[in-house]
Amino acid sequence: MLGTKVLASCESVFDRMRDRCQMICRGTMQQIRFYQSDHMSGEMNPYSPPSESSETVASVEQTRSGPALYIVFAGLIGGIASIPFMAYRNPFGFAMILIGCISGGLVYRSISRAWPHDESVRPRQIIYSAIAVTLPPIILALLAQGEGHSIPFAFIGAVVGVSVACGILVSGTRRAKATTSV
Repeated sequence: MLGTKVLASCESVFDRMRDRCQMICRGTMQQIRFYQSDHMSGEMNPYSPPSESSETVASVEQTRSGPALYIVFAGLIGGIASIPFMAYRNPFGFAMILIGCISGGLVYRSISRAWPHDESVRPRQIIYSAIAVTLPPIILALLAQGEGHSIPFAFIGAVVGVSVACGILVSGTRRAKATTSV
């Protein structure tokens, strides 16, 4: 007798769940039909391939590719190359970072030698170089948390910042202008 009550209770629960799922499915299908009738009438199918037309799409924006990736990647390689020198506290390790960033700027300069000069680059280079020289020492000095470590940390940040600034200034003023169409 107890088993039949449990079985009847489970059947009623399953029946209610089935009814609820069917109601949700019906509501979803109604929403889909409403969307199709309301929004898809008169518009083209988004899944169909575009038709060939003689109209050209005007370019809205021109983006410039810059040397940041080259400078950061070469500086990272220079930083990795400086690890053996830093293990023996050799100051040549700091020069490796500088050499890496400058070589990244020179690599970008050699890649961009056929591109046109951009007159608006030089003021931006000076601004970015000033940020690169001042921001790392300040951040590292603030993160040093006193105890006499602020000055050495600021010095390390200054070396990295000056290295990045040199890479920025060495990279030149040639920029590729890639157009994006909308």
